[in-house]
Amino acid sequence: MNQAEIIARVIELSGGVEQLKVNSDRSLQVINSKWHQHTEIIGRVLRSHLFVEHYMAGYLVSSSLSTSRKKADKLTFAQKVDLVE
Repeated sequence: MNQAEIIARVIELSGGVEQLKVNSDRSLQVINSKWHQHTEIIGRVLRSHLFVEHYMAGYLVSSSLSTSRKKADKLTFAQKVDLVE
């Protein structure tokens, strides 16, 4: 399938050019509403999460003979919380 065929198929599956534009505009509005949120607060939450996760991994390494730093870093946040508990 070449580029023109793919474009034609996307337009067809979207219900036509006008419907594709409507759907694209709606999606862009949703993306923009999320993108333009208060980044300072979101940044603080994310930074705090990373801080806690870093120190949980350190705790797991220091409190366990079987957990290496590499192994601890591969765990998900939820897995680290479960192990700390």
